[in-house]
Amino acid sequence: MISRWLTRFIRPCCLTCGTPEVVGLCDVCADRLPAIGKHCPTCANSVADDHYPCGACLRRPPAFSRLLVRWQFTTEVRHIILRGKYHADRCALRVLEDEACRLLRAQPVAVDAVVAMPVSAQRLRQRGFNQTLYPAHAAAQALGVPLIAEGVFAKAGRPPQSRLRTHAARRRNIRGAFAVRGELPQRLLLVDDVVTSGATLHEAARILAAAGVQEIIALAVAAAHRPHP
Repeated sequence: MISRWLTRFIRPCCLTCGTPEVVGLCDVCADRLPAIGKHCPTCANSVADDHYPCGACLRRPPAFSRLLVRWQFTTEVRHIILRGKYHADRCALRVLEDEACRLLRAQPVAVDAVVAMPVSAQRLRQRGFNQTLYPAHAAAQALGVPLIAEGVFAKAGRPPQSRLRTHAARRRNIRGAFAVRGELPQRLLLVDDVVTSGATLHEAARILAAAGVQEIIALAVAAAHRPHP
């Protein structure tokens, strides 16, 4: 509905090359942006062989079993994500939807439901919406499974992770921030827009697992492609 309205009234175009009648990114630009490349299947660390977890994940396995990522979190990708996140740009949010679906077509998963990474009540009041609901809803439709209702998986307010310089500081900051307030199925797809240090994703998955979820697969449109530690 919104996409048809945009096409009719404001003549949308590709966010990067300007090709007309495109809501979000054209296929050429979507493929031109830097793919994540070979990475550990449970984090965004670069590895020579992506069939096996990296040393860090072997030493400290995350609560999720896989991480599906589309792009490296480069300047151009960051610009698109922030347009959706902070400016409610519907074309940018459409990119998150499209790329979540593209990931799932390339790497099918079997889950019972999809859950969006929550934002705190304070952040929701400031921003007016949770941007991760857009790719999460698209993923649920693509998979033919329910989207977990807002409020079942909740997040308390914390200082922004982006203001903290070290991974250790981010882990301390996010510890205990999430809570489960309802029933959850056995297998979940946890959807986020971007993974940087991984601290938020790891803590969210830890709480979901503690609540009884047996398998958690994570999906992010972009991730910081860090060298192997």
